[in-house]
Amino acid sequence: SLTYKKLARYADPTWEQKVRFGQLLERPHKKLAVETYEQALKDLQRQGRKEEALLVLRRIVSLEPMPANYLRLAELSAELGEHGMASESFLKLAELTETSGGNASQYFERAYGENSTDAKIATAYGKNLLAQGDTGAAIFIFEPLVHAAGASPELRDLFAQALLAA
Repeated sequence: SLTYKKLARYADPTWEQKVRFGQLLERPHKKLAVETYEQALKDLQRQGRKEEALLVLRRIVSLEPMPANYLRLAELSAELGEHGMASESFLKLAELTETSGGNASQYFERAYGENSTDAKIATAYGKNLLAQGDTGAAIFIFEPLVHAAGASPELRDLFAQALLAA
């Protein structure tokens, strides 16, 4: 930590040095760690190093799980073809948005678009469609999951609700 501070006075540290310093700060100074990671992220974006930027964004999200951070992580993951991470990030963003009273339908849809085979994501998206009154789309989402082996009772109930509503 002391070495990094001396280095920062005389030269601009590399993104690797900033990330390492951020790792040292995670426990004692969470806010300063996030600021350091943000600086490293800016350097990586300027250099076009998206894979490394994704790793730094994951650290930022783990320290500050805010909707804006999840959105950045989800979009970068989707851009890099990391569909599993993108879908989980969009799902978490949708849940946070829904909890705060916002409209999360676009995030549920993006999560489903990234990974339509995940039952948890499909169920959440289908629930959202049912809440909006789009029963036809909800049936389309639920049907393959219900016909697959091991469908949960909750999923079967949601499918039945969608069919009754239609």
